[in-house]
Amino acid sequence: MAEQTPSNFDPFNAWRDWLSQFERQLNAFLNQQMSTDTYQRFAGGINRVVLDSQKAMGEMLARSTNWMNLPTRDELAALSERLAALEQRVKALEGTSATSNTTRSESSETPRPPRTRRPASGA
Repeated sequence: MAEQTPSNFDPFNAWRDWLSQFERQLNAFLNQQMSTDTYQRFAGGINRVVLDSQKAMGEMLARSTNWMNLPTRDELAALSERLAALEQRVKALEGTSATSNTTRSESSETPRPPRTRRPASGA
């Protein structure tokens, strides 16, 4: 006869238990492996490879933008700083010129002679 399963058997509960045990065992194994010198050398090597490739990519992009006669990020940043400095200088000059114009027009404007000449009458 066929075997009968108990009525309270939950396949998902059994799966969760197995998965939990597997995760604990895997975690313990990986923690043990990460504490070895071999893993640390491997991780350091991977970091060096990533940094070297990042540096090579940056140099390649700089050469290609130079070849296409496009500005690099550093050149754009320097240009932006120069533009900001120029804008500040223009604002300072505008402020100086506005204050000097108001004081000059209020105090030292010479009076104009009266207009006495009349337009010619219809000839």
